[in-house]
Amino acid sequence: MAGPTRCRPSQSPFSYRPSLDAGIAFSVLFGLTLLVSIYFTARRRLWFLSFTLGAALEFAGWISRALAYGKPCSKDIFIAQTVCLILAPALYSAALYILLGVLVQRAPTASSISPRTYLIIFCTADFISLLLQAIGGGMASGAETKPLLDTGTNIIIGGIFAQLAAMVGFTVLAVIFLWHAKKLNVVFDKTVLLLALFATVLIFVRNVFRAIELLGGWNGYLATTERFLIGLDAAPMLLCQTCFCLLGLFDTFARDSSLLHRQRRKEVQEKDALRSSEHSSQTSLRAGA
Repeated sequence: MAGPTRCRPSQSPFSYRPSLDAGIAFSVLFGLTLLVSIYFTARRRLWFLSFTLGAALEFAGWISRALAYGKPCSKDIFIAQTVCLILAPALYSAALYILLGVLVQRAPTASSISPRTYLIIFCTADFISLLLQAIGGGMASGAETKPLLDTGTNIIIGGIFAQLAAMVGFTVLAVIFLWHAKKLNVVFDKTVLLLALFATVLIFVRNVFRAIELLGGWNGYLATTERFLIGLDAAPMLLCQTCFCLLGLFDTFARDSSLLHRQRRKEVQEKDALRSSEHSSQTSLRAGA
């Protein structure tokens, strides 16, 4: 890569020169997890497409930041990385909402809300937050005046808070559903639940950081210090991607055994025990006769 263009921090929309090492490292790591998600999607698990698109945005965002090392004053690169990194988590959230819908579909008696209704409610909320962040991100990153910049920033913040509200509602309903499922002796694989929970927490942490960052302004301490972006945005989102990849969500849901294998095995065992008991009772009656 060519040497960095001469550009003072005050001239750069980043307010600093983005790290080349971080840009390359996260580009490679996000790229690898993107390949895994593409593999899942290609296996006709099209509902995983939401997560794959999110992974693609993270990859594009960090490629842009790697390029920004050589062109720190490029407004086009700044806009590209801003929009990509702001929008990606909303697509991850959509994948989690679909996950809840799949779980409800596997145990409909444990929920008073249908899987379709879950998807309509949360995917609509997610789309609205995504739209707000896209509009605000494009407006703020390309703003030539402070009023336009402030307007775009406020729209982004509104979108992030909408996403946070949706995630809180999602978490509450998911906990209620799992509690009812447990009462009905429906047992889901703990690995699936724990990884989904961890991914939810990671997205929540990232969104809280972004909201606080933008409330402080584009020239605030958080927005102009790259290590916060790396530690509270890049790292959580990489771990979130890893959760989905390790989960092997599509194969898991394609094989019901991974989600309800314990419940179904328990049902089979109970039926076998009942048959055995009935057979023993009949044998005893015949012997007594």
